[in-house]
Amino acid sequence: TINKSVVNHGGTKVPSDFLPINLTTLAWDYSVEPPVQNTINIPIVFSPTSMALGPSTYTFLTTSDPSYSLTLSSDCTGNSVTLNNGDTKVCNITYEQYYVPVLTTPTSASVSSSTATLGATVTSLGLPSTLTVRGICYNTTGSPTLTNGATCVTATLAQTLNPYTVSVTGLTASTTYYYRGYATNSTGTGYSSDGTFTTTNPSSTCN
Repeated sequence: TINKSVVNHGGTKVPSDFLPINLTTLAWDYSVEPPVQNTINIPIVFSPTSMALGPSTYTFLTTSDPSYSLTLSSDCTGNSVTLNNGDTKVCNITYEQYYVPVLTTPTSASVSSSTATLGATVTSLGLPSTLTVRGICYNTTGSPTLTNGATCVTATLAQTLNPYTVSVTGLTASTTYYYRGYATNSTGTGYSSDGTFTTTNPSSTCN
C-alpha cells in the first residue's frame, strides 16, 4: 500500500518474514489525498540473500479515483511485472490531478459599431489534455460564461497551445462589452480573465 509517502511491499518468505510464501500481489491506493502531482518509485528486486520479491509475475492492484490519472512505467506496464533470477526493476508510479484548460491574454481587434474580432490564448490543455471546444463569451455586465446567459461563439477546434480568434456581429454601437476566452475538456471549462472593448459610433453621412 502506498500512503502518499509510505510504501509497503513484500514477497518470498524468508527467515523472520511474516508474509505468506505464496504472495504474488502488490497493491496501492490513495488513502491519503495526493498532491496535484506526485511520483513514487517502488524498487522490485530479486536477491537470494536479502528480503525481496522472488522470481514470479506480480500483479498490481490499483484503485481508481475520478479526480486523478495514474501512469505506470515500462517495468510495470499492464499492471504487472515479471521477475527472473538477478532482476532489478523499478515501478515508477505517477499520479496527477485532472484539471480544466488554462487561458490568458484576451484580445480585441477590428472593432466597429456592430462587429469585432475577439481572441484569447490557450496556455494549457488541462488534463485530460484533449479539448472538446474553445471560443469566446461576451456580455455587457462582466464575467461572461457558458452558463450565465452570455453570448458565446465557438472557434475552430485545435489541440494546440496558441492564440485563436472569432468574429462577432450584431453588437450595439457605443457600448462597452466584456469578453472571455474559454476552453473545455472532459474535466470542465476554463476561462481567461475579462477583456473589454467599446464599439464605435456609427458614422453619419451628409448629402
